[in-house]
Amino acid sequence: MPELLLNQAPLGALVFGPFTGKLSNNGETLYLVNNSGRLLNEMRYRDSGDWPVAPDGAGVSLAKLNPDRESDSPANWTWSEQVGGSPGAENFSSSQAPIRLVRFNEMASVTDDVFYLELVNIGDTTLNLNDLRIEVQGSVEATYECSGMMLESGNTFWLSEADLGFIPGEGDRVFLWSADGHLLDAVLADDTLRGRYPDGTGQWLYPAAATWGAPNVFAICQDIVINEIMYHPMVLREGEESNNWVELYNRGMETVDMSDWSFTKGIGYNFPLDTTMEPGEYLVVAHDAARLSNRFPDAHIIGDFNGNLSNGGEDLVLSDQHGNPADTIRYYDDGTWPEYADGGGCSLELIEPWANNNRAEAWAASNELGRSSWQNYVYRTVATSSPVGQDYLYSEFVMGLLDQGEILIDDIEVIEWNFNNIDKSRIRTSKEEQQFHIAVWNEGPGFSPSQRTKLFKKFSRIDDPALKKETPKRHPIESERLPDAIF
Repeated sequence: MPELLLNQAPLGALVFGPFTGKLSNNGETLYLVNNSGRLLNEMRYRDSGDWPVAPDGAGVSLAKLNPDRESDSPANWTWSEQVGGSPGAENFSSSQAPIRLVRFNEMASVTDDVFYLELVNIGDTTLNLNDLRIEVQGSVEATYECSGMMLESGNTFWLSEADLGFIPGEGDRVFLWSADGHLLDAVLADDTLRGRYPDGTGQWLYPAAATWGAPNVFAICQDIVINEIMYHPMVLREGEESNNWVELYNRGMETVDMSDWSFTKGIGYNFPLDTTMEPGEYLVVAHDAARLSNRFPDAHIIGDFNGNLSNGGEDLVLSDQHGNPADTIRYYDDGTWPEYADGGGCSLELIEPWANNNRAEAWAASNELGRSSWQNYVYRTVATSSPVGQDYLYSEFVMGLLDQGEILIDDIEVIEWNFNNIDKSRIRTSKEEQQFHIAVWNEGPGFSPSQRTKLFKKFSRIDDPALKKETPKRHPIESERLPDAIF
């Protein structure tokens, strides 16, 4: 009830309610809309994956680290410093998670012959672990209290099932509490060996081997990088289906076997057995591999992947056969990220394969000039006075685009015909069944004899079916000025 929160919230905090329904323990999507129905924010939280385990049953809240960052990324969320959260107050004094000096660091599979749980001290001084409490919730409900333990800076300490007195079940939540009631860490028990990378501070991954009491060891291939992303293709025709794709590049010196690798976030795709990438090789994973292969027959293209790349930016994770991330990127469609990759016909290209591909500066919009060619256009109309007036004051050529884009313009000519001042003997006319032709030989000032033939060819024909019933003398074109813009 709101009355209960008022007792916890700071003086003057705005507390409303009660709302209808309740938040799901398993996660769901929340929408914030204003009074006109406009969507202001959207957030989809989960109780699995990369989302913090601690808010799921420990009494702490799911707290955003930086209120100015995106809401849909688990990396921007942690748990509140105190049980009950911080309603009506700032989550943290900075946009970084509080430093919790004792953390879980490695956990054996719950199906191993011997279960153990490892702790690590990430602080700069020796810590007294007395009265630290390990709690399990789920299929097993149990608690263990530490006593008589000192842990030096950077060192690890492990507890076996004999020490703990229990083995958690798969999917059970394991919490680490400080002596003063602050939640220091939380992890889900799994049927696979898991450890943090880097030790104590990183995300939970899958080590190559168990290392009780020693730094965690991982065998993660870092040679394959996400090198190019077409997340928002330009659609030129109404109803045309877009085709997303992701390009990988082997920046290493050895062939990489990608059997059983997968895209585990952003899109879904499992690489077939015997998929390999040679040093310096490119591999494209497409939403519609057949269609993309028709356009780029020489490229190595596989697919089809499930889902679609978001036009608004999202996390993209490439995982190896162990489930560890070989490469990750969070791309955006605004800020300092290349704008022409967002529906402007360009892809998002990594400038340097060894660069930090989570920084906008490492990416550029693809250069599409080589796929286009110069085109000649002629636009013809009857000149009229502008609404502004005083047209004689301006000598300007104004061109506009109907949508976002970029064009290069070269060799513009604006040619003005004034039929009242043209020697009528130089006007030739002819009439065919469907068209009426007027040819003008312009010998006006500024054109050398060598240029006159060229000019004559450029505007020697005026095709207009509406003229076929007109005679040359009666046609109003003789008293108008008709400019040509040729480029």
